[in-house]
Amino acid sequence: MGAYQPVHQQHSQKPSSTHHGRVVLAWLFTAVLCLALRHLLCCSPRAARGNVVVSPLLQYITSTYTEGRGSTSTSGCDYSEGQWVRAAGHARRYNGTECNVKGSEDCARNGRPDTGYLDWRWQPAAPGCQLPGFDAAAFLGAVRGQHVAFVGDSMARNQAESLVCLLGASFPYHLVYRDPEPGTRKFWRWAFPTHNVTVSVYWAPFLARATGRCDNYSLPYNSVHLETLADRWSADAGAMDVAVVSTGHWFWNPSVYYNGSEVLGTHLLPQLNHTGIGFLSPFREAIRASIRRLASAGRARAVVLATFSPAHFEKAWDDPATCARRMPYTEGEREVDATHAQLRSIVREETTAAAAATDGGATRVEVLDVTKLATMRPDGHPGVYMKRDPFARGVPERLQSDCLHFCLPGPVDTFNEILLQLL
Repeated sequence: MGAYQPVHQQHSQKPSSTHHGRVVLAWLFTAVLCLALRHLLCCSPRAARGNVVVSPLLQYITSTYTEGRGSTSTSGCDYSEGQWVRAAGHARRYNGTECNVKGSEDCARNGRPDTGYLDWRWQPAAPGCQLPGFDAAAFLGAVRGQHVAFVGDSMARNQAESLVCLLGASFPYHLVYRDPEPGTRKFWRWAFPTHNVTVSVYWAPFLARATGRCDNYSLPYNSVHLETLADRWSADAGAMDVAVVSTGHWFWNPSVYYNGSEVLGTHLLPQLNHTGIGFLSPFREAIRASIRRLASAGRARAVVLATFSPAHFEKAWDDPATCARRMPYTEGEREVDATHAQLRSIVREETTAAAAATDGGATRVEVLDVTKLATMRPDGHPGVYMKRDPFARGVPERLQSDCLHFCLPGPVDTFNEILLQLL
């Protein structure tokens, strides 16, 4: 991700014949070694091959080569389809309390008694593909000296806090800025001084400028101005080296959509006597405008668009059992919802179009497709453990649950495993 610095070597004299001889010997030695490895791995009897201990380096080279063949993404593997497989301790990488995650997502601190949701990893469906566990040193090395920004709704914040915790488990960091209003997390920024990396999160649930319910839950609807992007993140867009855009959930809310002073239409507001336009076309326009803003700076950067991560409210939102499942769905047990699939397709289509338009340019546009893997994890949400010790006084008939965000640590850490591969 950093700028390429060419190395200039000065040659003071003409190479000698002895030097040429050494080069020839080196090439001969390499050729013999390659032939020996080929014979060992490909031509020896099957039984003998079964006893060969292959070094981690050779395994890495082999897996990197095979992952790159026939793939549809720049990272070498298509991670959008697959299944969750057991992997003991895979997501037990950090303590959410120590890295100051939002209290409602600190499931262990809040008393969630089961921890099995931490023992799964995502296995891509593509043959030969593996998703490596998160490597903090590799991530910070890839973004050295850069600003990594998460822009969008609370799922963008969920992923941003996951990343800070994953990095902070191995490297020192400090909080640079936080909202002055207690309890809000609309704009936070962290610094990792060892690599001069900054991580920020920008609350912009519609990406565009919006007022109303998104600022004050007591108001009945949102007013969204699609012609103008939200102020804070769009003002800082020029300073973002890696921008991860993640939104979708607020578009389901009752809203009036504007273009300047003109009302384009409404969603779930028939009483206002405006044309009902739903939310898919406003969602597409917000995604398109955000990509356009991020790609217009004329500087090298990566723009990553995350697809929709669905909620799992299986009963009423205040039913204590609305997301009480304790296992991932298995393949075929749960399909991606039709509307979720449409949101996913919009992000993929706009990303593909933007990538084609910027081909060969400074901006690289990628899709972080998490819809399928998130759909399969109803067990990973805080549920009633969004509050500490929810059953300390018995089991109430009604109890608020969070079946949208993921516990930290939890399945959202996998979003950042894929992000690392994209980078």
